[in-house]
Amino acid sequence: IKKCNDISCTLCKPIRLSHDIFEKLGNFSDSMPSKENNDHYAAFNSVHNTETSERHRPTLVIALESAERVLRVFSSIQKSEPI
Repeated sequence: IKKCNDISCTLCKPIRLSHDIFEKLGNFSDSMPSKENNDHYAAFNSVHNTETSERHRPTLVIALESAERVLRVFSSIQKSEPI
């Protein structure tokens, strides 16, 4: 993961490379499912330097599913109990 190099960022530590080398670094592509088998990720060389999406990132998928569950529970509570 390439660091953002934003001074106010609380997640990334400061870069230690020279600025010239850092700017030449590319980002890794996001994981994408294989076209042949959705249960497996595509090979790195087939997605590298292509347009990808974060929608298959496991931690993002789990976070979105958890948020949806919380919203459903909250919605059902609101419908059953007047506030």
